[in-house]
Amino acid sequence: MAWSATLIGGAIGLLGGPIGCGIGAGIGRMIDNSSEEDEKKAQAAAGAQAQSRQLFFVATYGSLAKMAKADGVVTQDEIAAVDHFMREVHKLNAEDRRWAQEIFKRAKDDDQFSVSDILRQFAESVQDYALREFQYRLLFIVAMADGKLHPAEVTLLREAAAALRLPPSIFDAFCHEFGVGAAANESDLDAHFQILGLTSAASAADIKKAYRQKVQDFHPDKLAAKGLPDSLLKLAEDEFKKVQQAYEICLKSMDNS
Repeated sequence: MAWSATLIGGAIGLLGGPIGCGIGAGIGRMIDNSSEEDEKKAQAAAGAQAQSRQLFFVATYGSLAKMAKADGVVTQDEIAAVDHFMREVHKLNAEDRRWAQEIFKRAKDDDQFSVSDILRQFAESVQDYALREFQYRLLFIVAMADGKLHPAEVTLLREAAAALRLPPSIFDAFCHEFGVGAAANESDLDAHFQILGLTSAASAADIKKAYRQKVQDFHPDKLAAKGLPDSLLKLAEDEFKKVQQAYEICLKSMDNS
């Protein structure tokens, strides 16, 4: 799905805060010389799903820029990692990459707002838990592009979890999933329980209830309806398979106990 310059330049610019006036406002004007009348029509046509996608787009590349700058300097390796993310994970076309690069540059050069400011506004504007967790996952993917987490990235990821109103335990859960830190040494069974948001002390009833909630919140079709960009649905499908696998393994562990 190509992004509308008019929509981002108009609808996002109305928000204020870091996502609006800080890094999102006027981008459409810079890339697309649409008339003011066209802009008004585009804003009127944008529904809640479209706005969620716009917010997701701006928040993603704004927060990635802050992560790249976390240690004080943006290296060529970090730029390459973000470019790889644009092309191979988000699967942006050439025009959309130009968008993402402009947002990234604005956020990188901005000293007024932090990553927490960006993600806090995103969480306030898009209150759906699943989209907030998915936003966090994308940050983790880019942070792990070189195969390890640096101290500045650890600090930023913990701050990001709080800003997105996610439980502190999500950092350890992702560390286990990505195979880093002390959390990587936990048992596979513990990791499967964590995917469902549970501990190994959970009952079979707890497992079934948690799985039903995950299906409700994280099924790719549900995420698409809530505003997850089409280009990320393949990643969502892969993640949902992990939820299904975790459910089966955790429930089977009840039979063996």
